[in-house]
Amino acid sequence: METVTEQVGRRIMLRRTLLRIRQGELATKAGLSQSHLSNMEQGARSIDLEKLAAISRALNCKIADLLPESEGGQKAA
Repeated sequence: METVTEQVGRRIMLRRTLLRIRQGELATKAGLSQSHLSNMEQGARSIDLEKLAAISRALNCKIADLLPESEGGQKAA
């Protein structure tokens, strides 16, 4: 079973992919390094709220859109 960290990372990657945004581009817009974002997307690094907020702004979505349903998020696309 996936952890919340892994689920959030997967949802970030899914949304980024659907918007056809390169990982490096999203990292720059969110003020992160590409390796940091990559680790987040892989679930290898936990995500604090400030970074999650920056990522959601860069993806033009709500933080809740990146959360799993079990944590109050919307059903994934």
